[in-house]
Order: sequence, then structure tokens, then C-alpha cells
Amino acid sequence: ETGMMIALGMSKIRLFVLVLLETVLLTIIGSPVGIGLAWAGAGVLVVYGAANIAGAVIGLTGLAGEPGDRAALWGHAALWDPLFLLWGLALAAALVTERRESAALTRPARSPGSRPPP
Repeated sequence: ETGMMIALGMSKIRLFVLVLLETVLLTIIGSPVGIGLAWAGAGVLVVYGAANIAGAVIGLTGLAGEPGDRAALWGHAALWDPLFLLWGLALAAALVTERRESAALTRPARSPGSRPPP
């Protein structure tokens, strides 16, 4: 990969900086800070999607006055905003799954016939 980048004309210093930034960003993403940001993002996406679905439905029912563009409200209520909600729920589900799998990997193994700790 690095040989290809140099062959394409990238200087060695720029390549070094690229690899360094990639390493730092991947470290941040996998750290507790990155996981916390992912949880915050999941929460924002769920709230954003749910609130906009509610707003579009209120607009379609006419409770907030006559809607200007019913087709746009239908698009938000039926397609775009549910996708944001689904995105947030999928991200949260992935984070829960990752947490369970990493917890299972860090549990100490018991030898056959041993008793569980009290």
C-alpha cells in the first residue's frame, strides 16, 4: 500500500503523516472516548428521527395549521425520518452487541469441574 502511494507521487513525509493520522484516528475511535461518542450519536439519531416523525405527523394532521408541502411531509414521515431512527437504533444495537462480546472475551475461563466463585 505504501509503495503504491509513493509510486503515485506522494512524498514520504506526506505518507508518514497520513499513516500517523490514520493510527491516531483509529485509536480514538476504539477508545472509551470513541465508544462514548458513538453512544451519544446513537441517542441523537434516535431523538432526531422520532422528533421529526412526530413533527411531520402533526403537520400532516393539520394540528399546526395548513401544511405547505404535503408531499414533503409524507416523505419525511414515511421515509427519511424513520431512516434516521433506524440508523440510531442499529448503532445502539451494534454497541450493545460489541459490549457483550468484549465482556465475554475478558471473562476468565473456568477449568472443567471447578466451582463458580461465590
